[in-house]
Amino acid sequence: EAGFDHIVYQSHSPDQQRFADYVRDEVMPSFG
Repeated sequence: EAGFDHIVYQSHSPDQQRFADYVRDEVMPSFG
């Protein structure tokens, strides 16, 4: 989770936001 938080807060650019949304919606559900 620390790694995920680091990625999310590393940048606030629109591309980073879209990536964070993708991870939240597509990647995280696969872990639980």
